[in-house]
Amino acid sequence: MEIDYKLPVLIFISYFTLLIPALFWIISPQLKRSFDQHSTETTILFVLTGVFTTITWIFVCKFMYLDYTIWSFSKGFHWDFSLNAISHWLHDVCLFEDVVREASTGAWSWLWTHQIATFEVIVWTTILTIEGWRRRIPHLWAYMLLCKAMGVSTAMGVFCVVMLSHPPIRRRPSLKLLGVLAFSITVGLITVLITPYVSTSSNFMTNLVVMHAVALLPLIGDYDEQPALTVYDGTPKFITLLYCFIAGANFSIYLQQWIKCFMTCTESKHILCRLVSTYIDVFWEHPAQTVINLDNIGTSIMSVVWMWLYSQQEFKKRVPSWAWATILLTPVLTASVTLPIFLSAYECSRLTVKQKKHE
Repeated sequence: MEIDYKLPVLIFISYFTLLIPALFWIISPQLKRSFDQHSTETTILFVLTGVFTTITWIFVCKFMYLDYTIWSFSKGFHWDFSLNAISHWLHDVCLFEDVVREASTGAWSWLWTHQIATFEVIVWTTILTIEGWRRRIPHLWAYMLLCKAMGVSTAMGVFCVVMLSHPPIRRRPSLKLLGVLAFSITVGLITVLITPYVSTSSNFMTNLVVMHAVALLPLIGDYDEQPALTVYDGTPKFITLLYCFIAGANFSIYLQQWIKCFMTCTESKHILCRLVSTYIDVFWEHPAQTVINLDNIGTSIMSVVWMWLYSQQEFKKRVPSWAWATILLTPVLTASVTLPIFLSAYECSRLTVKQKKHE
């Protein structure tokens, strides 16, 4: 069969047969170490990861089918489904851009989409950087690429499984690492903020490239541990404040977006009912939107499970009241807000314990 555009087809096939398997192969030693422990926590996280990945990718396939159908009719006639037709479709469209653009246009769509955007670019980058460095987990960039290739909930589940078998062995990230991380999340935050304003312009793809590129910066290379010059060095406090800043910034964006959505319903007599119904309707409005939303929900559930498991592990089977608060507030405030609060409170509790030991 003659294929007019071989390169797009080759890239598409390589995505599933080379890129994703290669990423799992790179992190396979760490995964094997986790599975060798045969722990209940590992099983729970692994099962959840499989469920979220399966559900999300069912809708990814639905989106691709819809996109192909729309494209074929846009040509003025219905193409017979063939590899050559697929090559023309892949040549004419940009699937990644189309998914994000569709899910970023409009106040209600962005209400859902910004949650996963802020989590991936700001929260997830910080967790990978700090926890990965502390635990000496190699190839952190592979987990970020896995996040972009398969979804945030999938990559988060995999990394949480790995963290269970890699306890922290380093304490003080270098100032260079923290500086690169601060730069990365600052630029990432700016790109998230401007996304809805460029969603219909030619600058949209450039903004996406910058957003995802800066997230990789603190994950490339190895950084030495900062020497302990004093007992009360500022590194733990900086990390605590960093998580507080992330939670505050994400909450501000979340609240502002809800206000924008509220303003679209002010003419309705039953504003609350209209808000709830519109919020739910947008979830299933388009397969692209549903893909983003399902990944968002999967990430929130994974965050709740991780906060509970991590609290049990660190506090000897006792979940602190502040941990329960972040867990219960996650469905309301989203994981992009509650998980940084949880991590900030955890860092603060560790710092308090260390100070008491030296008093």
